[in-house]
Amino acid sequence: MKIRKGFVSNSSSSSFVCDVCNEECSGMDIGLDDAGMYECSNGHIFCESHAIGEDIDFCNLSEEDKRKYCLVYMPDYCDKDSVSKMREEELDDFFDDEVMCEERYSMPPDRCPCCQFEAMAKEDMIEYLLYKVGQNKDEVLAEVKEKFGDYDTMEKELKK
Repeated sequence: MKIRKGFVSNSSSSSFVCDVCNEECSGMDIGLDDAGMYECSNGHIFCESHAIGEDIDFCNLSEEDKRKYCLVYMPDYCDKDSVSKMREEELDDFFDDEVMCEERYSMPPDRCPCCQFEAMAKEDMIEYLLYKVGQNKDEVLAEVKEKFGDYDTMEKELKK
């Protein structure tokens, strides 16, 4: 079975893998909500249990708090003028239609364990290590090929 990171739109099956604990959830036409996961605005996917801070109960936010939330966490959707002009019912509709759906796929970085360096996604770790040693992926591949010759040899050496 192929494991895909993120949402797969051209397939009837989807799969999500947590960047923190590597838990995998897959199924027919599932989304992050079904998987019990979030994706932050930087693309990290993580289980609900790894989210930093409290979940926001959008249904019970005051009108003022909804306006503040829009400006702070959703600047691509809201600007000061549009938010200040929204009637309360428009604001409620916006939260029902936009925020409730979008938050799962664009969790703010301050709630993401990877963005806050409480955990590190494998891809981020690889990029950092490549940066640290001053090599790119092609240079590392050439070095590994020269040193080990084949995958089995490399795997045996790394497990020692």
